[in-house]
Amino acid sequence: MIQFVENIKQRVGKYLWEKKYRKDRSPQMLPISQAKSVLVVYDAEQGDNYLAVRKFKEELLSRSKADVTLVGFNHHGLLQHDFISDSSSFMLSRRDFSFFYKPLNHRLVELLDAKYDMLVLLSARDLFPLVMLTRYVPALFKVGRSNVCGDLDFMIDTPNELSLGVIGNHIVTQLDMFNPKHQ
Repeated sequence: MIQFVENIKQRVGKYLWEKKYRKDRSPQMLPISQAKSVLVVYDAEQGDNYLAVRKFKEELLSRSKADVTLVGFNHHGLLQHDFISDSSSFMLSRRDFSFFYKPLNHRLVELLDAKYDMLVLLSARDLFPLVMLTRYVPALFKVGRSNVCGDLDFMIDTPNELSLGVIGNHIVTQLDMFNPKHQ
């Protein structure tokens, strides 16, 4: 019964997001070195995920001078590690959405209006708020795991049991192949 209600909420949420945030975009293949702004959306349910995402951010910064923004989602809003929100990273929880997953947080609404060169989805599982963010943030190039979100421009196929750190390494390795110095 609980899953039935959640499925209805997600269907109504998809409809509301589609109605309000759908924007036409023309995807572009973009090497990391050319990205000026990168949004990393990740699953923050497990404590070690934040540390893995911070390392991923350092990897991106070593390859590019991009502004990297980190957005984590933790369903209950309980963090298992110390997290200090700043202008380049913040956490979302279920409280930042209405009953039907309509965005309530002003930073979340700003994300949906901002333009990014690249969006990276770091998640090992299908979380509705992360999928909706990935789908409706207007980024030129969207990257992530193939079994999490189908609205990506470049999908990486990895085994399900991998950690976010390993998934991030796979993504960086694959994106490095598109750098002009490798051509």
